[in-house]
Amino acid sequence: MNAKEKETSSPYSGLVGTGGERIVRCNHCMKTFEEHEIPDNDGIDVCPYCGKTDGLMDIGMAQMNAKQFIAKLSEEKGVDVTVAAVRHHARLGRIGYRNDGRWVFETKDLERMMEYAGKQGPRKKQLRIKPLEWIEEDTFVAFGCFGTFEVMESVDEQGSWTGSLNDNNGYDGYEEQDFPTAEEAKVYCEKLHEKQIRAALKFVSWEVM
Repeated sequence: MNAKEKETSSPYSGLVGTGGERIVRCNHCMKTFEEHEIPDNDGIDVCPYCGKTDGLMDIGMAQMNAKQFIAKLSEEKGVDVTVAAVRHHARLGRIGYRNDGRWVFETKDLERMMEYAGKQGPRKKQLRIKPLEWIEEDTFVAFGCFGTFEVMESVDEQGSWTGSLNDNNGYDGYEEQDFPTAEEAKVYCEKLHEKQIRAALKFVSWEVM
């Protein structure tokens, strides 16, 4: 049989390997190999690795990269997901497989991804600042990262509460302010505390060691 006849008659007509043979994959053991490696077994396709039948597939017919997979998922299933989400579920072994260092997906992965459509994978981490712990003495006091916050009732005006940062170093935007209630003054101090931390983080860089 010449090469053209073999190409026409081959049941595996997708990806071509380095030796010119079609690339086949066993859906049982997930091994990939060239078509000539399939043993002769009275016309029944048998995996040369695990020996199981009815599991060989031409992987070229349904191969997609992550972006193609997402486009097909949106077009056929009406589901919108991100590349990060798809790769997240691929790394967990739920969909796709690695081929020559890249992620490859197949049409059957579309149905599998439907199960995880609501699980978008890792999201961007957000900074969460712990609330101040207030100690009630003569006044309300809380110790922040860069100073002490205080909420005290105004001496001059009854029913008025002052929120302040004792160690504000004279920076603009950290002045004490008066509020109708102690709780509102505490909220103001919490905002000053967050402002301090966010300002300090501008001088921090994260390095992978």
